Amino acid sequence: MIRRMLAALVAAVLTLLVCEGGLSLAGRTLRPGESGVDPEVRRRLLEAAASQGLYEVHPDPHVGYVLARNRDDLVLHEGTIRSDEWGLRRRAGPEPPEGAETFRIAVLGDSVAFGYGLDDDETLAHRLEQVLDGVRGPDAPPVVARTVAIPGWNARNAIRFTLDHLEELDPDLVLYVPVANDLSDTDGVLETGHRRLGPDPMAADPWLEVRTGGVLSFQRALKQRLGTRISDPGPALLQADLSAESRRRYGENLAFLNRLRTRLEPRGAPLVLLPYREGTYTTMLLARLERAGLGLPVIALLTRLPAEHTLGFDPHPDAETQVVLATWVAQALLERGLVDAGENRPLPEVPDEWAAVRAETYRAGRFQALAKALRQNNRATLRSRVDFRTGEGSSQIYGGLHSDGTAGPVLKLGLRRGEGPLLVRLEGLPEVPGQTVEVLGDGVLLGHLAVGPGEVGSRQWPLPTVSASVDESGEAGGEVLEVELRARDWSVGEIGGGRRVPRSMRPLLLTTDPTR
Repeated sequence: MIRRMLAALVAAVLTLLVCEGGLSLAGRTLRPGESGVDPEVRRRLLEAAASQGLYEVHPDPHVGYVLARNRDDLVLHEGTIRSDEWGLRRRAGPEPPEGAETFRIAVLGDSVAFGYGLDDDETLAHRLEQVLDGVRGPDAPPVVARTVAIPGWNARNAIRFTLDHLEELDPDLVLYVPVANDLSDTDGVLETGHRRLGPDPMAADPWLEVRTGGVLSFQRALKQRLGTRISDPGPALLQADLSAESRRRYGENLAFLNRLRTRLEPRGAPLVLLPYREGTYTTMLLARLERAGLGLPVIALLTRLPAEHTLGFDPHPDAETQVVLATWVAQALLERGLVDAGENRPLPEVPDEWAAVRAETYRAGRFQALAKALRQNNRATLRSRVDFRTGEGSSQIYGGLHSDGTAGPVLKLGLRRGEGPLLVRLEGLPEVPGQTVEVLGDGVLLGHLAVGPGEVGSRQWPLPTVSASVDESGEAGGEVLEVELRARDWSVGEIGGGRRVPRSMRPLLLTTDPTR
């Protein structure tokens, strides 16, 4: 008994540290008397910390993780979750009789498709099932819609899970909800069942940790330390489709979507994209799909999500939003003949207020023009320097940076190429004696920078030559210099709230315009 009590106490304390560490990414804390976290958010996180985590490792490293299987007691904020034998959300509706004809839909994606913070019967899949069954009537084969989504999943995770379980899912229709998480690396899972940041073994460079929220966490923490906003952060280069790293990740996502489409075609199951909200990622992805000629059906949903229709403590859609989205998706599927209308009963009415934020119906060529305008704006705002002390150019960091401003084993970012030379200035950490950092420009080793503990060092190198090039959109390219700092050594250290991570150095300034 005593051993079990001690084990439970240790697990609870570890879980608290994990939650505190997650908050520290955003420059926040659970500790009393310190600013940064709304009391209601703190209460929710402390409740979650007292329980076992939600997740477990999936055997396919391309998938990464799923829900802890066969559980009835999972809770994410106020949303209750029941998991099945595959580690997915169980369907909330009744199972059809064995052997009965059904129309099976799989809804793929991350936390938006999952229904972050919502109950099982409030998800997009369940609401879509209800709407379609209502329209089709009782004589039509019932719709069986499955949520094939987990919070934090990227495109690789969701699609590989679907391919691994394609025979069991046996979909008649697949709906994919693309979001910016698709450009991120895959999270790991702690022994407690909580997600953790760490190397993704299936990434092109496992030591380069890239998450779409990582840079935002650094910026929030820096803003809190400075007491003022960050000026001139530059474009969000990971999503901009303007540089090699960004284009490579978009290309991977496109390849996974094409692989899924190819596997579904012999089954007669269409693959449909549901960009739930307009943004840089969905614009660039759809423009690429158009150029590749894949011709996937697209159902555009929202231009933006009003704050009053989020969870309140979190920007994810609330339960009412999922009903509206399900109605719009059902309408488009029926109009395009992707789902048989059966008795064709009326759809539920959507409140008039939603008309102001409904996205324009997808039409071919529209996203090419939008993507071109975005690229022009990103080129105009691209910075020639990333200053880690002021935040200038910080949105041009791909990954490898912690919220406290220290870097992991690898840091990668993009700079406006300019005339050069490239100046790198960084500070050695007390716990890493004799640090040597390899400096690469566009994948070419430029040289090394050695710093002692607490020592600031800087060096300059001529920029690698680049020939005139044209990117995949037909526009002139080559304006982004991609810089990598690869440390030869690092030490595991704390960055706040008990979160311990590999730390190698403290970058101070990288610029291709050292005269400024």
